[in-house]
Amino acid sequence: MPMLDHLKEARKIQVEIYRKMTAGQKVAQSMTLYWTAWKLKASAIKQDHPQWTQDQIDAEVRKIFAKLK
Repeated sequence: MPMLDHLKEARKIQVEIYRKMTAGQKVAQSMTLYWTAWKLKASAIKQDHPQWTQDQIDAEVRKIFAKLK
């Protein structure tokens, strides 16, 4: 399965990059991921509930994210 070999190699490279990152870089990367996930979820909620205000959307995202902890 050449695709699996390719994914394994990509994973090795990714792990090496993360090992070389400082703690601050890792925190910054995780915050970028967090806010990207927030924006994506907010966008999906807005599509499902176009009549909702931004405050309602934010409250729903907070509720969903709180369940993930």
